[in-house]
Amino acid sequence: MRRKATTIALTAVMAISMSNTAFAAGWQKDNTGWWWQNDNGSYPSNTWQWVDGNHDGVSECYYFDGNGYMLANTTTPDGYVVNADGAWVVSGTVQTKAAEAQTATENQEQSSVDIYGNYVNPYGEVITLTNENGALILRYYEDKGGEMEILASAMQKVNDTTYQSTTYEAVNIKFTNNTTFTFYDGIVYTKQ
Repeated sequence: MRRKATTIALTAVMAISMSNTAFAAGWQKDNTGWWWQNDNGSYPSNTWQWVDGNHDGVSECYYFDGNGYMLANTTTPDGYVVNADGAWVVSGTVQTKAAEAQTATENQEQSSVDIYGNYVNPYGEVITLTNENGALILRYYEDKGGEMEILASAMQKVNDTTYQSTTYEAVNIKFTNNTTFTFYDGIVYTKQ
């Protein structure tokens, strides 16, 4: 009897010690709605993210609210339209881009400070910082006579506080803390 109890106890200890949480990127759903879980178990919130959820090599862009849930069939806080599936649409057409391959290193890289999200300046203009396949992407939403235009660029880290655009030579951002940065034109943006 004692040997049986010891065997059961050792089996339980081994099972517990060998369990390891593994995450795989994918769509998740509960009673509240849908969210996207990244490979590392994190999820986007208050931001846009390109997602190749069906692994067809084409990513669609989705907006996730402050609780991480995908918005659907509505206008996002920054003024864009998403369809019933949650994908960003312009004039009824889903906006897509080719999915980029991810390496294990990119999936595991995490900033010690979460800088991703929407930032707004005193004039109500919005800049969004997202993590796309391990790269920091800056999106600036510009009003062109009633038509919204999105200017996007990958940002390369220069030092602990400064990021430089890889597309526009003059564009950079400099963080003063983890919720505020100064854009290249001297205007301060604060995280929403």
